[in-house]
Amino acid sequence: MKRCNSGSMNRREFLQTCLTAAAVLPVAGALLRPATARAEDKLVTELAAAGDEMAASLVTALGYVAISEKEDENCANCLFYEPGAGGTGKCQLMPVPGGVVADAAWCTSFSKKT
Repeated sequence: MKRCNSGSMNRREFLQTCLTAAAVLPVAGALLRPATARAEDKLVTELAAAGDEMAASLVTALGYVAISEKEDENCANCLFYEPGAGGTGKCQLMPVPGGVVADAAWCTSFSKKT
């Protein structure tokens, strides 16, 4: 089959491109979705208790507690918190792979959102 130099695409090439895109898009979407939406994420306190050294050191260094004792001072109101699903989210100061923090939690680096 001879191809024109006009830059146009024949029907077969068009269908192959569409099918390839249809196969690649779901995989790309799964890889690029936000970390806060992943079902396999666990609370950093659970990861620390399970022996994750990074989680344990950050929990200790930041004085992280699962439930804040201070009124209006919790992760949900913190500048570093990115809300997710199920009352949890990501904290910029706790970059633990697969780890999330609870909305009701608190740490010594709390900084109220403006």
